[in-house]
Amino acid sequence: MASLFKPTYSARDPKTGDRIQRKAKKWYGQYIDGDGILRRAPLATDKAAAQALLAELVKRSEQRRAGLSDPFEEHRTRPLTEHLKDFEASLRHGGATEQHTKLVSSRVHKVIQQCGFVFIPDISASRVSAHIAELRRGGLSAQTCNFYLQAAKQFVRWLVRDRRTNDNPLDHLKGTNVKLDRRHDRRALSDAEFSALIKAARNGGTYRGLSGPDRAMLYLVSAGTGLRASELASMTPANFHLGEESSWTVEAAYTKNRETAVRPLHPDLVGPLREWFHGKDSRTRLWPGKWAEHKQAGAMMKRDLTAASITYRNEKKLVADFHSLRHTFITNLHRLGLSPKNIQFLARHSTITLTMDRYTHVDQNDVAAALAGVSLLVPGKPVVEPSIDLQAVLSESGAGSTSCTGACTELAQTPVATRPEASEIGNPALKIGEKTPRHKAKKDKGFDSPCPSVASDVSGGGGIRTHGTAERYTGFRDRFRTRERRGPAAS
Repeated sequence: MASLFKPTYSARDPKTGDRIQRKAKKWYGQYIDGDGILRRAPLATDKAAAQALLAELVKRSEQRRAGLSDPFEEHRTRPLTEHLKDFEASLRHGGATEQHTKLVSSRVHKVIQQCGFVFIPDISASRVSAHIAELRRGGLSAQTCNFYLQAAKQFVRWLVRDRRTNDNPLDHLKGTNVKLDRRHDRRALSDAEFSALIKAARNGGTYRGLSGPDRAMLYLVSAGTGLRASELASMTPANFHLGEESSWTVEAAYTKNRETAVRPLHPDLVGPLREWFHGKDSRTRLWPGKWAEHKQAGAMMKRDLTAASITYRNEKKLVADFHSLRHTFITNLHRLGLSPKNIQFLARHSTITLTMDRYTHVDQNDVAAALAGVSLLVPGKPVVEPSIDLQAVLSESGAGSTSCTGACTELAQTPVATRPEASEIGNPALKIGEKTPRHKAKKDKGFDSPCPSVASDVSGGGGIRTHGTAERYTGFRDRFRTRERRGPAAS
């Protein structure tokens, strides 16, 4: 049975110095909690208020024993700052980097503080929306404002998943259209720009602990592999396999998706890397320092761009920073004609949309040249019938140099539009272009000189139909060797 009482305690009488018994000023309640345990709790100095509080405690205990208690009650009375600390811990336990954890939690803390939220029931979608709008008016970009909203929504989703609340009041909020406020769109470097950048870096001085030749190799490997700055900062010679099947590896601790990445290495990088590795410890970082951790890769490359007389932001407002080298890598794969799926694999993107829409840049001159090669059926323009050199086709297919005579010669020299059916070939009474009723072919229909059979096991190399004409694919455009079909690269 629940009851109220005032406990007594021993105190010293200030007048006599004797110890006496005194009653507490506050009423206490005694009750059986939901687990059947006898509890005593301080309530209030006013007896009526104490009785009301005790009745509430008894009610919750009975509901708990009956399975009707509110499982979120405990969390509702905890400050959001305490929940945020638990949220940070969950991010770390989930494999997030310390940098990412601090970034997300700081954004959540700013939203909570600016909106005046103290407890979970205080969280309001309208107040968050108003705060994000205030950030936009303050000059922050649409993308940055979306990051704040995403962090707040991530925090509330975690509260729901961790059974700290049953409602997500921010679930319906949508971010701003970032296409209407692009401030840092990147571009892919041209061949001439990249060659000039490598030359300027190689001849430059030391910056952030990296010498000029080290930076030149950093840019070269980045544009040849698509590796990110943080991934490159973790690389040692042991991460590169320079054997017959060359490849590179990044450990899961340093990749964006926390999965170990292994991809092929371009053969043209093997020689320069092997020479550069000479004398280096296989366990020593190739590009040491905190340049990546402190977000200095962009500033470092900007200095070399300036030395190479390359504009950082072009007339289209597109910038060339360190991450542009990754854009360059992916764009060059597209120019070489790789399938989107293969490009996505080499880029290590989660979606094909990210690969093609964000990282692949189309050159208008390339598109114009491709368009000019398309044949259009313009009214009044003569249509040229395709001619077939069957002997050449048979020779290329590997069927040998056997002459094609008889009906095959007649068929090959006949325009497509007037070509007869196979059953009509060799009929001396039939002129080309005329039709006869269909009937079964007979031995006397001109097939005395049969066509040589084409070998069925001969197929085009490299996935194309013309055998023996495919060039070896190397993965990305060679920027540094002179090619007959392109001429020397700009320096």
